[in-house]
Amino acid sequence: MTEPNRNYKLAELVAAIIESSDDAIFVAGVDGLIQSWNPGAVALLGHTAQHAVGRDVSILLRPGRQEALQAFLKHVRSGQKVRDVESSFVRNDGSLVDVRISVAPLTDAKSEVVAFVAIFRDLSERKRQEAALHATETSYQKLVETAHEGIWMVDVEDRATFVNQRMADLLGYTVEEMLGRSPSEFYFSEAGRQERDEHRKRSREGIRESREVVYRRRDGEPLWAVVATTPVLRDGNRLEGILGMVTDITARVKAEENLRASERLFRSLFSESPAGQILSSSDRKIVAVNHAFCEMTGYTESEILQQGWDAITPPDDQAGIFASFERLWSGELNAMQMERRYLRKDGSLLWGQVSVARVPDDSGRARYVIDQVQNISDRKQAQQALEHQALHDALTGLPNRVLPATGSTRRSCSPAGSKRGSPC
Repeated sequence: MTEPNRNYKLAELVAAIIESSDDAIFVAGVDGLIQSWNPGAVALLGHTAQHAVGRDVSILLRPGRQEALQAFLKHVRSGQKVRDVESSFVRNDGSLVDVRISVAPLTDAKSEVVAFVAIFRDLSERKRQEAALHATETSYQKLVETAHEGIWMVDVEDRATFVNQRMADLLGYTVEEMLGRSPSEFYFSEAGRQERDEHRKRSREGIRESREVVYRRRDGEPLWAVVATTPVLRDGNRLEGILGMVTDITARVKAEENLRASERLFRSLFSESPAGQILSSSDRKIVAVNHAFCEMTGYTESEILQQGWDAITPPDDQAGIFASFERLWSGELNAMQMERRYLRKDGSLLWGQVSVARVPDDSGRARYVIDQVQNISDRKQAQQALEHQALHDALTGLPNRVLPATGSTRRSCSPAGSKRGSPC
């Protein structure tokens, strides 16, 4: 290939590259007038070639940038290049476009700068991605700072590299006071610190865990928390740190302890009460009885739980007793008192003074009904004996008078002041 042909082919190649490039490429003289304008420039900057060629490059500048343009042209005339400078320029419609600029001077046969070629690469998509990333990072930052959970990041040396405000508030310290310290320094006991050492070994193996931890607050009070940890790995398997999400469960733990204390107190009062105690569930089954009631009836606890109300309620009394109980279960009554009979294991009757109350659940429905039974059999027997004496002759044992309408007896009356009987 001859030299002229080679130059011709190179010129064609350069022209083809410029025409097919997605970048905006144009040539301008040292006087600032545009000499050529490729399709990429049309697409990016909005000016047609006919509109741009022959005009000053200042059409691409924001207002007030003339001084900067003159400094740029002076820089180019001196033969210096510009590489990968980011800036924004004005499109034909007046909007701004972010670009990366590279500029190279063009010289003639005498090596004098006669023009320059400028390449603009569109950064709009990258800028949008950066803006989206920044917005996401800002959102995550706000999420971290406003999270209800404490967030704690430690490095491979177990030193805190990040602590959010919530975590600091939970323990009563400032963020600055916690950075650089190991979480184990805030554990309530030595056993907790030893457990953390085992946990860190598992984290190095990439194992996620959730466990309960007791921290010591600055004021010395315990803080119960659930800590969910996630190993932060780099290159797939190299531990870079551990992220911990700390949820305060102190209120729940204290509530559970109070509930357990209440249950222990209830069981103690229920079991040790000298009065008989019967606890029924919402399905009308007896679920617990105390020792005192078993002593009254002669049954064992297991026998009563297995046989239920039918075993301890006389058949003649069941309809009335069970109807009264339904008023409690339905919510018509919250409590009631009655005298009623129970059937002992040996078949004899036990009279009880009974206080019955419903135990509601959170919705107000009866969850349990509890009966407290006082044995009044002796009192009932004495009362019946007095009534018998009042209605029967002491010598013959015969009724003093028979009521003709009912066949029942009535109390005999004695004159006022008499030593026998009572006044009418």
